Amino acid sequence: MKRIANWQTLVLAIFVALTLHVNAGAQQATGKIIGGVTDPQGAVIPGAKVSVTTTSSQTAQVTRDTV
Repeated sequence: MKRIANWQTLVLAIFVALTLHVNAGAQQATGKIIGGVTDPQGAVIPGAKVSVTTTSSQTAQVTRDTV
């Protein structure tokens, strides 16, 4: 009976190790912003420049610009 318990413990430990590895590998610092630029009356502003800057204190500050 003790031999079966050791086998089950080993299988459980391997499963937990693989599960944790998959979760840690899935972390990515990516994102997407979708939208439009409008004036206070709701009219679209063509050619508007938009700048996005990271605010994380754990990574280098990155700025992306688009029109």
